[in-house]
Amino acid sequence: MSETQQLYLVTGGCGQLGTFIVDLLLKEKKKIRVLDLKKHPNDNIESIVGNVCIFQDVLKACKNVNTVFHTAAIVDESNKKLLHDVNVNGTKNVIKACKELGVKKLIFTSSFDVVMEGKKPMVNGTEELPYPKKYLDHGYSNSKREAEQEVIKANSASLATCILRPSGIYGPHDKYHLPPLLELVKKGKGIRIGNGKAKFSHAFSGNVAHAHVLASKHLEPNSKLAGQCYFIAEGDTGNLFDHLGEIMELLGYQQPTKSVPFWLVYAIGWICDIFRIKSNITRFSVVVTSIDRTVSFERARKDFGYEPIYDKEAAMKITANWFKEQGLGKNN
Repeated sequence: MSETQQLYLVTGGCGQLGTFIVDLLLKEKKKIRVLDLKKHPNDNIESIVGNVCIFQDVLKACKNVNTVFHTAAIVDESNKKLLHDVNVNGTKNVIKACKELGVKKLIFTSSFDVVMEGKKPMVNGTEELPYPKKYLDHGYSNSKREAEQEVIKANSASLATCILRPSGIYGPHDKYHLPPLLELVKKGKGIRIGNGKAKFSHAFSGNVAHAHVLASKHLEPNSKLAGQCYFIAEGDTGNLFDHLGEIMELLGYQQPTKSVPFWLVYAIGWICDIFRIKSNITRFSVVVTSIDRTVSFERARKDFGYEPIYDKEAAMKITANWFKEQGLGKNN
């Protein structure tokens, strides 16, 4: 199969990251197929509506495919079983289909959360960091760790696999980070947690997508990338609330200035966790916004030449413009 005839599958191709991967592949005139719970809006792309939890859907999607970008996942902590079904069993289905149908490459999207124990800061973390013995969250980090281990185990002479661990992703189609804060700001309840000194590694979804496509070009059996994990971030690090606040200002809102002590919000998170109260405030969410969480992408730079292709200003504008299109700007 020649390079121009190779078929690329993007699971979760309608999501925050998958959308950008599809766009990059389109620019390179690749043949693309998307597997997602909904139809891809571009009619020129082969779109399979299906679920990674259903093996036959995955098998259908992987037919005649050379490279799979497996981005489909859920973050919702409220349903631990669903987290495991999608993030772990869904990944197992992708691996099984790849093996049965002779797919050559699998690039799996993980998260830098897999090495975050939850209480201790991580400064300029590298891929040598071990998995923690226990996670503070309810299941997301552990589900990604389990999936990673399956992908590493699947690496072979016939199926080359690698794992990318993005830092905090932001950009269009974000459902988990900016929208909840926007809702609070609209109600006059926007707050910041902690003293504002904690640093956080960010990664625009367009840059993370670029890393995926770049990795696919260098991934081969027995290559440096095969069976390896890579952090994907950007050079800029800053406080998470400052970062989100800059996007909010582009949307016409004023950044929250009221700061609530860490210990107080952590206590609320502890209560929510212990009594299983559904809330955006959990011990994990409080801790990870209030302690240092930075990683180095030097290994990705060295092994497959990754460098961000969007600078911060451009990424912020693209993100804000998308939210405005969704009617979330102050003047909408």
